[in-house]
Amino acid sequence: MVKILSKFTVGIRVSFLPRAFATRELAETYHTTKASKERLYGMITAVEFATDGTKMAVIDVEGFAELPVRIKLGSLKDESATTATTTPMEDIQGQPETTEIEGLVDYESDSSSESDADDNDDSVDNNEDEEHVDQWRDDEIVIDRRFIDLGYMQQPQLTLHDIASKTPLDMFKHFLPMDYIGEHVIHAINANAAAMSIQYWKTLTIDEYLLWIGLWTAMVLIPLSDRAEYWSTTPTFLRMSPLNFGRWMPKRRFDSILQAHTLEHPDVISSSRDPLVAIRAFVDAYNDNLVTAMIPGRTMTIDESMNQWLGKVSRMPNVKKIIGKPHPVGQEFKNIADASTNIMLRLDISEKKQEGKKFSNLGLVPGCMLRLTEPWFATGRTIVADSWFGSPASVAALRKKGLYSILALKKRKYWPRNVPSDIIDNLPSIYGSHVCKVKTIDDVPMFVAALRDRKPQCLISTCSTTLPGSVVSHIVKDNNQSRRVTFQRPVVFDEYHAAKGAIDINNNIRDNMASYHDVIRSQSWQHRSFAFFLAVAEANAFLAWRAFGSENLRGITHYKFRERLASELVNGYAPYNPRSNVTARGHTHKIVGVGHK
Repeated sequence: MVKILSKFTVGIRVSFLPRAFATRELAETYHTTKASKERLYGMITAVEFATDGTKMAVIDVEGFAELPVRIKLGSLKDESATTATTTPMEDIQGQPETTEIEGLVDYESDSSSESDADDNDDSVDNNEDEEHVDQWRDDEIVIDRRFIDLGYMQQPQLTLHDIASKTPLDMFKHFLPMDYIGEHVIHAINANAAAMSIQYWKTLTIDEYLLWIGLWTAMVLIPLSDRAEYWSTTPTFLRMSPLNFGRWMPKRRFDSILQAHTLEHPDVISSSRDPLVAIRAFVDAYNDNLVTAMIPGRTMTIDESMNQWLGKVSRMPNVKKIIGKPHPVGQEFKNIADASTNIMLRLDISEKKQEGKKFSNLGLVPGCMLRLTEPWFATGRTIVADSWFGSPASVAALRKKGLYSILALKKRKYWPRNVPSDIIDNLPSIYGSHVCKVKTIDDVPMFVAALRDRKPQCLISTCSTTLPGSVVSHIVKDNNQSRRVTFQRPVVFDEYHAAKGAIDINNNIRDNMASYHDVIRSQSWQHRSFAFFLAVAEANAFLAWRAFGSENLRGITHYKFRERLASELVNGYAPYNPRSNVTARGHTHKIVGVGHK
């Protein structure tokens, strides 16, 4: 955690982020941009007041002795404990500096997540001595170890029988823990309704609960600002045919279920000090179901997803702010997906306190990666992840569990521990050139490869090769002149770029139009989390439909898929189905009490 000091004096060495510059042009004078996360260092030569009374420091920036700059004191970090030739003993792997507001929100940049350096102790050591660095040797990787050690090569499979005959509803339920919902969630909701003494409450059943979810799905198709409009029976200028949701469920009953809704029994919540107890058991059941729902292919991708939150910060226990995300404020989940179908297969709740979580003794990042990949240990699959996860410790931990990995590396203030600090400096200036260094760390052979692209790229891996791969073409800008460059990039970079976007694609499918969180507008963070779980299941169902469904129907749009899903949920689980007089399960229908009007 960066500690911002309030008092600085002449002669103190300080650092600051480029966003502290007053203008974009001023940042460019120092060969950087206001968006950069590379800190600048310098010495305070004077402290003065601006015309508005703001206290400013005049700084001689290292490397720009002739260009002193004035920076607000509040933007400075004291570096007096270090010198210009030494580095701090600890820094956060792949993470920018963060600040904390009232102990509730972590402010971070895109592609980074946790903010406390102490939690990330497996990847903080950038004060390497020369003897240690020299252990890396230049080499090329021409043999892929996956072919020697029999890495996993199978295609993904959905664990549904007779897939071609399945409907959107079948796919949707396949990605939800239906047994847990029927045995635990329904009981918890009924118990919560009794504890809250909700008037006119009648025992909720699984069929009525699925009808209730179906009505939410229908709302997603036609989002309205006033929920009461869905029960209107009066034609309007724009809707000549009223929606009249009362045909399926009275509004009072619908609202009562929402009021009583919980994913955990109220007695368990009240007796626990865990701030996330309301969703933790459901997440475990959700993950257990996802593991059995699909057999992933050879490559899997780890990234993060945000469950957006628009309410007060204090009302969500693990709310975070990640600057640069489409939904910067919310509840973060680390997750893993099959790279070829983009189907999400496991969630890990992001939280500061790691005590008691499996593999937490290995450090924040390796522990998170091992929790996400545990069901596929010893299968020889390949894990791809961005720079927040990338470090020698991470690839070593995965390899010891029988998994290969290709992880991005990024230098912000320093490189992660054990990464050769000169890897980018050794890159030739020609686009498409690359360097590779190999080493065995903790008995695990690995290599670091850097590529000269529009921006230098760096990967650490225990598999693939640096042989020439696909031909890529980019527009680059040199000396304010644009030109096109074409080159062959190494195979390992092809593999990384082919798989890195799987979670992002799933997130976009979930958020590319109105979703459950847009219609379940609530002051309850538990309801917001429930909306997220529904949205992930629906996105997974659509992606599974596109990959495994009936070939003549795979091309339907996401909107049409949702429309069919809503229709099957509502018509299949309504108290009376006029077309067949049977439930969606094929049994003779039994009228379900749905409350009073």
